[in-house]
Amino acid sequence: VFSPFVATDVVRPFATPEGDAVTAVHWGPYAEIRDAYAAIEAWLAANGRRAAGPSWEVYGDSSDDPAKLRTDVFFLLGTEPGSAR
Repeated sequence: VFSPFVATDVVRPFATPEGDAVTAVHWGPYAEIRDAYAAIEAWLAANGRRAAGPSWEVYGDSSDDPAKLRTDVFFLLGTEPGSAR
């Protein structure tokens, strides 16, 4: 969102952490999102990097067609290759 809003029981404002992140996009049913996490883990290993703290998911528009569901998965990276923040 581009302006502050009042939290509710189901929606709360928060800020994503500052720093570099690795991301993968998952298209399809949420039950298959493990493939996106596996891709990130493979990228971390291949590039000598480590996750450094929180990960998060951003959900696209809802759809009755599971193939149209988009989820972006993010992992915060350490400040240096092979290090944690």
